[in-house]
Amino acid sequence: MSQQLKQEEIATLTHKHKHRKLDFARAKLCLEAYPRSANSLACHLISPSLEKYLGNCSHPFFIHHTHDVDVVKTTSSLKIPTIIIIRNPEDAVSSLCIYNKGAIDLEILLRRWIRFYFFLNPSNRKNILVARFETVVTDFNNVIDAINEKFKFDLEPIADLDGAMKLAKQKSIKASKSKHGENFIYYVGSPDTSREQMKIEIKDKLHKLPLLNEAKRLFASITPDV
Repeated sequence: MSQQLKQEEIATLTHKHKHRKLDFARAKLCLEAYPRSANSLACHLISPSLEKYLGNCSHPFFIHHTHDVDVVKTTSSLKIPTIIIIRNPEDAVSSLCIYNKGAIDLEILLRRWIRFYFFLNPSNRKNILVARFETVVTDFNNVIDAINEKFKFDLEPIADLDGAMKLAKQKSIKASKSKHGENFIYYVGSPDTSREQMKIEIKDKLHKLPLLNEAKRLFASITPDV
């Protein structure tokens, strides 16, 4: 990519995500994923360590929550350390379908999942660390260790990980209740048993889509770093 084209791409992305106030020139870390893949949890857990390490983990130093693969491609090309969380397509898409109450066709959601992760081949991963969803939600200190090793950071591990996880869940529920009222259960990021039947019904529909097999093959071809 020429310098002119790169600057045009940056300008386009900055305008597209203007509410995020992207600053590629000053960013020190990018953390992204397909929606409903523990984005908020990861940001909550890493922020205290990042704050100590960088002195400031807010904008413009930390890019997150754009859910845009073009942002990831740009941060990687600019050699900005980039973390991508990957969750299996069935769970990610079914969770997002619940979140948007079925307003977006399942096949469209699957295509978006494929587009987000399609470029993750070994030649494109020099500045990218891929983290399993399961690792993020069960032992985030392993993710911190991997970040330190790959990017030569010096992030402190979370001393009370269980406490940090509980706090993150409480904040997620509180924010969802505040924003969505009695319908908060559709939007809260943490697991909830009341959504399980909805997920089963959505997955039944997913299994009838040939595109799911393509997404599964892609998922199986990507080897996470942690």
